[in-house]
Amino acid sequence: MGSAASHQTRDVTFHPDDIVISEDVIKRIKNAATTEDNTKDDVRALESSKPQYSLGLKHELEEAERRYEKLLQLLEKRVRFCFLLSNAIHCVFLFILS
Repeated sequence: MGSAASHQTRDVTFHPDDIVISEDVIKRIKNAATTEDNTKDDVRALESSKPQYSLGLKHELEEAERRYEKLLQLLEKRVRFCFLLSNAIHCVFLFILS
């Protein structure tokens, strides 16, 4: 194993899961795209109190949140249906008893 000298080139492949982008960097990129003078922007990553996720994990999180919302909506529909069904059964019993 030898070390590569600065004039030697090496092929480097980045996998999307290896790339980590903080929320602050995303904001700065968006701001730089909308401002005329972006020379003042510092390109160094800032420490963020929010967790940093790889792009792959971020997509997985977003997909999990979408599945959670769909399941929550389905649960709400079923609860509403059960409530309406119990009211209907109650009305039928009241009708039979009267």
